[in-house]
Amino acid sequence: MIETLNRFIRKIVRHHPSAINKEAPEAYDLWASSYDDQPNNLMLAMDEELFTKLFGTIDIHDKSVADIGCGTGRHWNKILSKKPGKLTGYDVSQGMLNKLQAKYPDSEVKKINDNLFSDTPGQSFDLIISTLTIAHIADIEEAIRNWCRLLKPSSDIIITDFHPEALAFGGSRTF
Repeated sequence: MIETLNRFIRKIVRHHPSAINKEAPEAYDLWASSYDDQPNNLMLAMDEELFTKLFGTIDIHDKSVADIGCGTGRHWNKILSKKPGKLTGYDVSQGMLNKLQAKYPDSEVKKINDNLFSDTPGQSFDLIISTLTIAHIADIEEAIRNWCRLLKPSSDIIITDFHPEALAFGGSRTF
């Protein structure tokens, strides 16, 4: 598995050499145009399987959903198939948000500039989804506190990310 991840990282560097040593927003802006074209990305495949299991048990019909770190909307077909009342995508990368809006022209998206979500009223969402995102957040405690502020009482959060052992064996969230 680690060798597969290493091959994938080398492939990204070959195709996007300018992404080396970039902060996440800038690197994801560069990656946005080809992000959806990764049929053999092991991490995305594993995340898809896990997300499908976690999301399958939650009823979101007519409810408000926030996808924090939404990227290009990898999970949006699945989310929209359950007919939420509102779906809002948040991301640090304007390039990723532009790609998402090209795929879903009526989508509501917001660029994240900090962990505060100051322009979003409290108790706005019934569900927060965040997949393969939290390792990019420097102050995760502040972020989670603010995510909880955004949730209505008795709401849910789905979070997925790299397994700590993958990171311990050389997996990296840097560009």
